Amino acid sequence: MLFRSDRFLLKVDMPYPPEGVLDTILERTTGERLYVAPQVLDPEAILNLQRLTRAVPMATHVRSLVVRLALATQPGDAGTAEAVNRYVRFGVTPRGAQSLIVAAKAHALMDGRFNVAVKDLRAVLRPALRHRFRLNFEGVADGVDAEDLLEEVFQRVVAESEA
Repeated sequence: MLFRSDRFLLKVDMPYPPEGVLDTILERTTGERLYVAPQVLDPEAILNLQRLTRAVPMATHVRSLVVRLALATQPGDAGTAEAVNRYVRFGVTPRGAQSLIVAAKAHALMDGRFNVAVKDLRAVLRPALRHRFRLNFEGVADGVDAEDLLEEVFQRVVAESEA
């Protein structure tokens, strides 16, 4: 296999479907007629899109921002924010950082650009990392929102990089 896959690259929150959509889902999945979704891409096209995505350039300073973000989410690391030290059990791992970069590259392509910008990292931050950043018991008990904390750490790292 050309690319190592991550079956959970993103965690996208989906709202419960409205009445009409739910009705269509039920009709297509429980009726006598089997609904078959049309094929949009063949395997070779998917591999080509993977190659194209990985080929999207990322400036060193943008990749360094991802490195600093991952480190800033680690409790006990030098310079880690008080809230991270107090409330985080598991910060972003190298695999999480990889996910953020690959998702940002794909976002840049879908936005019609062939380079990754900070705005691409920001756009995919939550879907790429929400399942890779865990609060500890105290964080959960105090009602801390893990995604909001992740966003705060990201904003701080970006601000520090621009200073």
